[in-house]
Amino acid sequence: MPKHRTPVYLLLGPEIGEKHRFLRELSEKVVEKGGEVERFFAFDADINDIIQRLRTGSLFGDHRLVILQAAEQIKAAGDIENLLGYLKNPAADATLVLESDEVKISRKLQQAVGQDGTRIFWEMFDNQKPGWIMSYMRRQGRSIEPDAVEYMLEIVANNTEELQRVCDAVCLVTDEAHTITTDDVETHMYHSREESVFTLFDAVGTRNLESSLEILHAILLSDSAQPVQLLGGMLWQVRRLLAFRRLLDQRYGHTEACNSLGIKGKRAQKSMQHAAERYLTTDLEYVIQRIAATDEQLRSSRPAWHQLLLERFLFDVIVNTGEARRA
Repeated sequence: MPKHRTPVYLLLGPEIGEKHRFLRELSEKVVEKGGEVERFFAFDADINDIIQRLRTGSLFGDHRLVILQAAEQIKAAGDIENLLGYLKNPAADATLVLESDEVKISRKLQQAVGQDGTRIFWEMFDNQKPGWIMSYMRRQGRSIEPDAVEYMLEIVANNTEELQRVCDAVCLVTDEAHTITTDDVETHMYHSREESVFTLFDAVGTRNLESSLEILHAILLSDSAQPVQLLGGMLWQVRRLLAFRRLLDQRYGHTEACNSLGIKGKRAQKSMQHAAERYLTTDLEYVIQRIAATDEQLRSSRPAWHQLLLERFLFDVIVNTGEARRA
């Protein structure tokens, strides 16, 4: 966090763990002083109303923090001009945060915020991730086998927030003197009661629509993953399945294909095999196209529509791919 208060921040990039940590610290400081924190989505917000809120100030404290998410969706010329007018003379008792998982939004807005207020949160490089997990575990007084680190990186979304969540959960179900193994990580991921993108992928892989919808609803109700993040996790899984399916097309055996792709966990290997039996390469290429289309719909629609869009996506990839689609 900066030492001085900045009236406007632009938070960009896909590394949601560090970004959310920054936002939590900023929000906590405002709340500690009796201020208000409000969140809006750019595609569902009235920019004029937001500016008025910033100008009015907080009714219950001396400061108002407004977080405007999905800022890449601010595209209307009128909205951009109104925001530019605010950025030239921001309210003294308010902070505006423009947040996006992208690394670029409107060029005019980026220039108006300037470098001092802009933070880009990049995902870690692949060679940094093992060290991050090992260091985090050491801070918890725990040890973990290198194979378990590799396996965790295979199945956990590429952001520190999710990595930390899984590390903490595995620590809770193992003894402090115990060195965490691949089996421990797999046991947590597949046998905990918490539904996740991984259990959702398993259900989609077996073409079980009813189970897939139940898992989706459980994830959305628990608020453990935002719809765009959930879809991003599915994309990672489907891309890996597509690589696996292509190796099978090249006459690789199941075990050989898993070894080639570094798929270590027994449960993960079995999940890949089951899904590859039900989806051809062309099916998976179609699924990736549907993920891209659904992602765009999610980013440009109101939150009230998100569950329906994800349900339609699941129905399409489970029911309409394969023989039903080719008929």
